[in-house]
Amino acid sequence: MKRFPKIRMPHPSQPDYKIVMAALNRQAEMDVGFRLKMDEINEKLPHFALTRSQGGSGFIVAETLRGYFIEYLNRLTLHGQFSLPTSFNVVQSFLSYSKSLLAFDLREEREHLLRFYEYFDWYTANSFPDQPLALTDILPEGIVYAYNGISPLDDFVLETDNSKLRILGVGMVRHGHDLSAIIIAGENPPFPSDEDIRKELKIPDSSPYPGKEGLRSEPSLNTKDRYVSELPGHSRVIMLARYDLQDSTFDVRYVNLDVGAGYMVLTDDRTIYHNENDRDEMLPFSIENLPRYSSLFSALASLLYLPAFFVDHGARIVETKFATDLHTKSRRTLVNKAIKTLGLNQVPFFRTMRCLSGIYPDRSKAVLTIDPPAMDFESSGYWRPLPNGEVGQTKDGTPIVGQTWVKRTETWKAQSLSSFVISRTPCLSSGEDPGWIYIMRSGSHHDDIYKIGLTRRTTEERAKELSGSTGVPTGFEVLFSWVVGDCAKFEQELHRRLKHLRINRQREFFRGNLQEIVKAVSEMVPP
Repeated sequence: MKRFPKIRMPHPSQPDYKIVMAALNRQAEMDVGFRLKMDEINEKLPHFALTRSQGGSGFIVAETLRGYFIEYLNRLTLHGQFSLPTSFNVVQSFLSYSKSLLAFDLREEREHLLRFYEYFDWYTANSFPDQPLALTDILPEGIVYAYNGISPLDDFVLETDNSKLRILGVGMVRHGHDLSAIIIAGENPPFPSDEDIRKELKIPDSSPYPGKEGLRSEPSLNTKDRYVSELPGHSRVIMLARYDLQDSTFDVRYVNLDVGAGYMVLTDDRTIYHNENDRDEMLPFSIENLPRYSSLFSALASLLYLPAFFVDHGARIVETKFATDLHTKSRRTLVNKAIKTLGLNQVPFFRTMRCLSGIYPDRSKAVLTIDPPAMDFESSGYWRPLPNGEVGQTKDGTPIVGQTWVKRTETWKAQSLSSFVISRTPCLSSGEDPGWIYIMRSGSHHDDIYKIGLTRRTTEERAKELSGSTGVPTGFEVLFSWVVGDCAKFEQELHRRLKHLRINRQREFFRGNLQEIVKAVSEMVPP
């Protein structure tokens, strides 16, 4: 059996963490004003963390970014800025720095819902010119655009030699000509396997890197936590990348594989390895296994035109609101304290989603070959993040705060994006009464009301039927669906578990937090 390298969180070349922290502690002891300011920050931080972590829509991109936000906040407050992981190299673009709280904050989000096979139908029809620079006219600078897949089990799947990947969501943010992007997918079968993780992968209890000595993995996490709730049997895969829209290039990619208690990082960014042992052990493993995710990387590049797709289909867009976790807990003491401390405008009870509705593409297009945009690998250098306030420089020498362009001195092998195949094979389940369990919502209903039921046909057909018979102005949209072997028995048990959320015993409508409902279903669906 192949042995996997131990997981380590690489560390950029920075000053010694202990020296910096000692200087800050001395300043706090001597400066009364500084100490009072820190006391004020410490009072606000718990409320800040609550409103950001529980103020999202509940969809995959928002939840992923909030996962990074909480991780970074914990590391900053407990271990300092030198403890941040490699994901920060890209995810920093999705965050802004709050000088008043000395912490990173989430940027403004504009969220969308769609079926990705609709986008690929549009993309392969050459409806938009292959000109990445045109995105600068569509994407406002510094705003996160999030695209979440509706009912991922019923969408296209990326075929690879070793597994199948289902796309869950895509996020992107632009700063000048630079575009940072993230794609979240589920992989089946998972890599590495659960068995290999238990036998071979050992996340160290401590880190050898300065500033990260105190980091520990959460003891309650295990391999069960690596699976995506919307996709039974699929482990979480997160890919991060950066693009230059002006030059049509990309400079690095990171693949974060969820292994339960942490992430295994595969990357061709050699600059994160700062000693010979890491380069000898981890870099060859990354280079060997990165091709497994080439199709996902090509898919991410192909999905960069999602903003143009929504502009092109503007007449079909329906805006609808979803309740956040803060709304379902709006009467709780902690939320009220957060409002008093931070202000009502910092406590989001609802999130607006832009949804595409009304048209379902032809299912006869079961297989598509996708050619990604013509983008080349940038071999001349890479961006390195800098501590807050430090000034670096761009490729042409222009001063820039927070990052700097570093020229490469080693020789890199030329890389390019390759075509990939997506297929749409219906998921079938064996059983006495196979069918689909679905979660639907109409924009005409309250923000936290969902219809949960079953169908033995396609979820699309059921949504059309409900939209036509109920007469609601915006119709029903399928948010999530799962295939099960005995749908009637499954639905009965699910409704029993969710009875505390049911509005009327005679109808299949439930009022509550969307992620709570999704979790209840996923716990019942076999992997």
